[in-house]
Amino acid sequence: MLSAGNHKMADTKLKTYNIGIIGIGYWGPNWVRVVNEHPKCRITWISDILESNFDKITSAGSDVTFTTDYHDMLKDHPKNGKRPDAVVIATPASTHYNIAKEVLEAGIHVLVEKPLAIDTAHCKELTAIAKAKGVTLMVGHTFLYNAGISYAKNVMDGKIGTHNLGKIQDIQAERMSLGPIRNDVNAIWDFASHDIYILNHLIGQKPVSVSCQAGHIPEGRKNLETVGVIHLFYPNNVMGRITVSSIWPEKVRRVMIVGDKAALHFDDVAADKKVTIYQKGVNYNPTTQSHAQHQAMVTDGDIFMPKIAYNEPLKEEFNHFIDCFENKKTPISDGEQGHDVVKILHAATKSLRERDGGKVPLEWR
Repeated sequence: MLSAGNHKMADTKLKTYNIGIIGIGYWGPNWVRVVNEHPKCRITWISDILESNFDKITSAGSDVTFTTDYHDMLKDHPKNGKRPDAVVIATPASTHYNIAKEVLEAGIHVLVEKPLAIDTAHCKELTAIAKAKGVTLMVGHTFLYNAGISYAKNVMDGKIGTHNLGKIQDIQAERMSLGPIRNDVNAIWDFASHDIYILNHLIGQKPVSVSCQAGHIPEGRKNLETVGVIHLFYPNNVMGRITVSSIWPEKVRRVMIVGDKAALHFDDVAADKKVTIYQKGVNYNPTTQSHAQHQAMVTDGDIFMPKIAYNEPLKEEFNHFIDCFENKKTPISDGEQGHDVVKILHAATKSLRERDGGKVPLEWR
């Protein structure tokens, strides 16, 4: 274990909850910043297997203990203070289960980055442990806390009556960028996790079947495809498509929802106006000759860009986490939702590996 010494700056904020962070390689430094800025929290533990990563952290507070073994933070230490009240896990996906299990069993609240685990049985087990211990388990489904996605959901649910999309016909998500390229999961597991829960949330249902195609496997990286397409088949003849790539030269984070009256486009990369509504659509009306025949009617109307107040989704997510364990609430992105995403990812993998891209049915309780 290392003292804060060379890695910390003075912290003058009044804190209430002690927070530990496990994993500060790629996404972890963002969590350090967000947790440190929360008025009710202070970071007391930071763990990473690489001691050199500690040099990335310069503003976590004055009383942090750094360790290369996260087990150190799971018990009280005379010199280093008490164990944290809650832990954020931002390690590679393949490590989530083992780490989260030990932290939960220690009676500590857990926010773990997506995916919750890489095995559905492990997802169920983690959810059961959290329930038995009376602690909060939350999954980092960050886009559920994005104001643009929330606006889109309200439009689809009819809560913003001036923008009726009509009957949903198609929904497509694209998530592409140049890296990161993981060593433990392919781009489908790394990138599509987000869009699976986004589509489920927006549509308000789970898919009944899934198919998947993928490609571009770098030499020596078996089953680590960097490009993929997932088709999700929902009830009421709604189809969702997810395109992912970790070798794309531009950063793309888009969702297009197409209804028969209008369409809504969400672009998270856009600097300002992230949501655009197109009063365009296609519906089918009976012709005057025969009601058995239907004619396609194309509507081409105005384009509207609503003004939406945006806060950083990661901060909104962490605020929700604190509220949940502080007030004994069930997180929006709880363990069950994390399980559903992993189940769909496994079905997509089965389609890719065993069905040559064919459909794999999904059954839900």
